[in-house]
Amino acid sequence: SATNVSGSVVFHRQVADRFHFGRAADGTDDKLIIDSAGKVGIGTSLASSFNAAGNNLVVGGGSGNTGMTIYSGASSFGSIHFADGTISNQSFRGYINYEHTLDTMDFGVAGTLAMVINSSGNVYLADGYFGVNNSGSFNGRIHAKGDAYTRIVADGTSGGAFSFYGSGSEHAQIFSDGA
Repeated sequence: SATNVSGSVVFHRQVADRFHFGRAADGTDDKLIIDSAGKVGIGTSLASSFNAAGNNLVVGGGSGNTGMTIYSGASSFGSIHFADGTISNQSFRGYINYEHTLDTMDFGVAGTLAMVINSSGNVYLADGYFGVNNSGSFNGRIHAKGDAYTRIVADGTSGGAFSFYGSGSEHAQIFSDGA
């Protein structure tokens, strides 16, 4: 155990296989624990008890509100990356980015942008506009495979329609009045 002179920070090994950071020498106020497996718990000593696919860092003690904030610059990105290597896009095979300049949330898979939600709540898919927004209007495409897709338009004023496309042309339409 080591304590600074004022007693405000304590590093100790309360249990033989864990390293504790806290404010009380007896371990009653631990804030961060690194266990023998290298799992980190912030607000919990149970990091290794969680599912192995997501227990390298566990935040929270299981009661009350708990959160995590990624604090980045006003003209920058806040990101979470899912990596399977360090070369090229291996370091961001999957990702979630918040772009503060445009107020957009980007989602990537296989190292490529797959979906964007913009500041109006519109959802854009990688190969088409999906377009649900907060005003209740909708203009979207639902892609099946290749160039076949269904386009749905509903703007609240002129009704709407389902349009069915394949090979680059419209094949059928069903309007909101059933025609």
